[in-house]
Amino acid sequence: MTWRNVGLLLLAFVVQSTIAEKLSIAGIRPDFILIAFIYISLVCGSMTGIVFGFCVGLLQDFYAPPTQLGLNALCKSVTGFLIGLGKEGLYRENFVILAIVLGVGLVMHEIPYGLIDTGFNGELFVRNFVRQSLPTIAYTLVSGMVIALLLAYREGQFHARRLFPK
Repeated sequence: MTWRNVGLLLLAFVVQSTIAEKLSIAGIRPDFILIAFIYISLVCGSMTGIVFGFCVGLLQDFYAPPTQLGLNALCKSVTGFLIGLGKEGLYRENFVILAIVLGVGLVMHEIPYGLIDTGFNGELFVRNFVRQSLPTIAYTLVSGMVIALLLAYREGQFHARRLFPK
């Protein structure tokens, strides 16, 4: 399962660096890396979410300004832990539950990221959140649900068990 997850994240990095820019609408693009990461955290649990979150976040931090080194790693580690808590307790076969988990995961990542990035300046955080984060969350959520539907749609029905093999 670990190699499959590493492959999924590598694919997400490739898609993010190539296709996401072409899907950009008014400078807003979906975050395919975060979609894959939230999926892995939900499937594998908290510990895997923390480890993968730290590694993926640190890789992303290498492409960010030096003042933000560690910010992605921190936010993704916390998000991976919290989403991973739902591994056992959530009924993942429901499309609405998947949408809610993805949406909550996206918000859980963006709020601490935005707060730390703006230096806890409330006014600047709210302005950036409304202008940049909310549209990104919405676009990423729609993209993630389209991907889930494409991967789990079979015989006229949504089969989430195809997304979450035992």
